[in-house]
Amino acid sequence: MENFAHTAQVRAQIVAARQECAAYFWRGEFGLFSRRA
Repeated sequence: MENFAHTAQVRAQIVAARQECAAYFWRGEFGLFSRRA
């Protein structure tokens, strides 16, 4: 059971990191688009 909880924690961290990267990426993309426009 401890292993499962650890795996869930790691997955949650990975998901959070992905969301953070996606937010940064989209902010950068929209920044480029607004500069071009």
